[in-house]
Amino acid sequence: MQLDEISQVEYCDSEDKKIRHYFASGIETQGNICRWNDTYHLLRPVNGLLVDYEAVVFMLREFKKRLPAAVPRRLLIAVPSFATGVDSRAYKETIEMTFGGVFRKQYAVSAPIAAVAGLGYDVFDDSVTHCIIDVGREMSSFSLVCGGKTLAVEKNGEAGQAFDDKIMEYFKTNGLLIGPRTAENAKKLLSRGENEYEVRGRNVETGIPECRTFERKEAEHLFDSSYNKLVECFNCCLKENPTPEKPIKYHLIGGASQTIGLKAYLEKATQYSFCMPEEPDKVIIKGLDKLNAKENIKRLSEFGSLV
Repeated sequence: MQLDEISQVEYCDSEDKKIRHYFASGIETQGNICRWNDTYHLLRPVNGLLVDYEAVVFMLREFKKRLPAAVPRRLLIAVPSFATGVDSRAYKETIEMTFGGVFRKQYAVSAPIAAVAGLGYDVFDDSVTHCIIDVGREMSSFSLVCGGKTLAVEKNGEAGQAFDDKIMEYFKTNGLLIGPRTAENAKKLLSRGENEYEVRGRNVETGIPECRTFERKEAEHLFDSSYNKLVECFNCCLKENPTPEKPIKYHLIGGASQTIGLKAYLEKATQYSFCMPEEPDKVIIKGLDKLNAKENIKRLSEFGSLV
């Protein structure tokens, strides 16, 4: 399980109904982001790390309701590579509180280690180093993994949300106000190869609803400043590599890794070739599924890879 998969909660900000103020989570909130009044707010309690403990507990309980009748005895979660010992302990305590009666044992592993397994490589192979660039919604992380251990870590706030903000700022500069949902949809469709996307918003001067065509060529260099910051983080991560003599394989994963022009920009700026799987947003989850076996848990423990 990866906590980022359930990182949105809609709630009613009412003191006298505190017990019932959480009433929707995950995908259920996305259709309401731009339709709420002042009574409702959007929370992202997992911003790489646990930001809102109460909201996370609620989301996990909602997730618990969706579990099938037969579940494995072990629960393996992925924590961010940049999580401190205190952060990791908070993750595990939250999981134990929610799933203690369902899963006999709970384990935690660093997300880039799970990513290596999800990409189809042997996590414990120490003959090659894997550079994992995970571009998520709120945060991007850069990790070097070798022999079941994370060697170096860097993080950056240039991620999916920052890309959406740039699209909204671009249209605002051109006299059109659009919401985060519209910006995200435009980013996704243009990144999938569409040549244009019809953007609906409100004219800044008149306030009248208006439609404009957002062409692919307009978006191609819109994120260059963000991409440049990612390149800087990438270079910093490589400088911390304690095993420079070993070959490195470069991987680009995460939901926002498919953003238009990102892979090409990284390859041009770094002169390295990056591999991107067909479903980059599911790599870590696939890796957790592979690692959540008795023999793998034992080996992770022996290598000191469990968080």
